[in-house]
Amino acid sequence: MVTDRLEPGPRYRRREILQVPGSASAARHTKPFALAEDVSIRIPDVTAALSLKEAACETASADPVRHVQDGVLLLACAGVHGARTPSKSERQNINRLVSRLSTVEGWSMASHDVRRLAVLGLIEHYRPEWTPPCFVVAVRPSPRKA
Repeated sequence: MVTDRLEPGPRYRRREILQVPGSASAARHTKPFALAEDVSIRIPDVTAALSLKEAACETASADPVRHVQDGVLLLACAGVHGARTPSKSERQNINRLVSRLSTVEGWSMASHDVRRLAVLGLIEHYRPEWTPPCFVVAVRPSPRKA
């Protein structure tokens, strides 16, 4: 995956690499991760990953619900580890992802604990006014005190 601002589209082994819309901002918020002694990749932080998940929902995909389910898990990570304030484009993407959280399918793979943490992550870091659907948690949790 590469940002959508590269012209012409880059290729790897004669195949075009997936260019993700809105990924330029997310690409600026990555951290190196060592895979092997001299091999490393850059991975996005939680906020960037959430933005990219919405961008993935917008692409032609065999299973768009999977991207929403991944978003729920990323929100739970934000609930546990915290998250930075999103850029304007990331906020727009995250807001679109949140609009997809009104379906049962998006939450279907998450345990009760993951659901609770995802709701906390969303309320504390991205959308304090958001109220989860009743099938997610019975009572809207209060954000933790700082």
